[in-house]
Amino acid sequence: MPVRSALIRLHRRLGLPMSGVFALWFASGVVMMYSSGMPWVTPDERLRRAEPVTLGAVRCPPAQAARVAGVESPEEMRLEQLLDRPLYRVDDAAVYADTCAPFDPLSDAQALDLAGRFAGAAQLQPVETLQEVDQWTLFKASALPLLRIRVEGSGEELYVSPRQGRVVQRTTRLSRALAWLGAIPHWFYLTALRNDGALWSGVVTGTSAVGVLVAALGLYVGLSTARRARRAPRARWIPYPGPVRWHMMLGLVFGLTTLTWVFSGMMSMEPFEWTRADAVEVDEVALQGGPIDPAAFRLPDEADLAALFGQRVVKALELTRIDGAPVLHARWIEPDGAPGEGLLDVATLGWRTAPLGEAALLARLRAATGDAPVREATRLDHYDAYYSDRDGDLPLPVLRVRFGDPAATWVYLDVRTGALVWRNHRRTRAERWLFRGLHTMDLPGWYARRPLWDVVMILLLVGGFGVSVMGMRAGLHRTWRTARRRARG
Repeated sequence: MPVRSALIRLHRRLGLPMSGVFALWFASGVVMMYSSGMPWVTPDERLRRAEPVTLGAVRCPPAQAARVAGVESPEEMRLEQLLDRPLYRVDDAAVYADTCAPFDPLSDAQALDLAGRFAGAAQLQPVETLQEVDQWTLFKASALPLLRIRVEGSGEELYVSPRQGRVVQRTTRLSRALAWLGAIPHWFYLTALRNDGALWSGVVTGTSAVGVLVAALGLYVGLSTARRARRAPRARWIPYPGPVRWHMMLGLVFGLTTLTWVFSGMMSMEPFEWTRADAVEVDEVALQGGPIDPAAFRLPDEADLAALFGQRVVKALELTRIDGAPVLHARWIEPDGAPGEGLLDVATLGWRTAPLGEAALLARLRAATGDAPVREATRLDHYDAYYSDRDGDLPLPVLRVRFGDPAATWVYLDVRTGALVWRNHRRTRAERWLFRGLHTMDLPGWYARRPLWDVVMILLLVGGFGVSVMGMRAGLHRTWRTARRRARG
């Protein structure tokens, strides 16, 4: 049939270049199962490496620090330590908490000192000052310029922002290698491409769309060929020898998962912005009871420290509000080295442990959404299909609130703090199944079943890799034969 012949030719021509891309995606997918993607400094790692806050050295009250920073009602205000001095970070500004002096950018010597303390090493070598982001500092343009510093003899590199007074990135020889084997080829995360968001999105989406077409055509060709062969007397299901036979045989087994993986990868890019919807908007400042008022906060003095924290090493105090009341969100390291946190009531200097009541949370939520219609509210002590985290970093318990708006918005509120921790709507819930469900097999009762999940995923990835390699080999062999025939005239 002319149509079938045309589809076979299209599959062959598109399949040759795409088979190499498929092989790259499948091989890097195995690495992605056990790496964290691109290198980054995790919150727990940053907490462990931070200097202890010397609360006894604080002489500048929060209200005065906010005035020096020129911020009347800060969105964020946090007390931490920088090079043996307590420091307030007030939105994008910083003020020293011992003198109320505004923070000045670090000198190169101070940046080296900061890097040495963060790495716990003394042998450091400045490499260069970056005026533009590189492969490992994508999305950190706001911190430029960056001083790249190498820790001698370890392969570790740190990127320090003198302007912000912080280490913004840390890479190791292993994390860089895993990224080159995993995230960079899997996500097309090359610096020149990724810096242009529209171009990168178009390349990834377009390549995935061609991949979907190739995989779908391959399934059609394989199934139709096998069906036609069965009708002929004494015919084999796969009437081809060599690599083509292997390509078709593996394709009949692994072709469907190849198609769903390429399709779900394309869905992760949200083509045509199909997940956008007029969902309920939540005013997070109103949800917390209003903006931060620095004048309402006082910090523990030295007499309170031992009673409040004991042997814990305090690394940061964040000013926040819970149900309108001023609260300090303390983060520390336990004597055994584990990270910890707690909510300290400013008025009583006592720890807040009781969750907020459902009525109070709903009242705040109505004020923060303009009285959007609430259909149902449910307290969750475990993750559900749309609010989940394999590592358990998302907070529990939460209050899940379903709205009766046209987009069917759901929000999840942390019952300890009243903060919004997750939000979705009808289209993003569909995208969850089309991406996470198909791409990582994040299915209820299955995703957490390890190592069974690992074995099945690796088997399918290896199968898809085999389909791709055999297809590439068959295509190259056909191209070589055609070129030889043409050369002979």
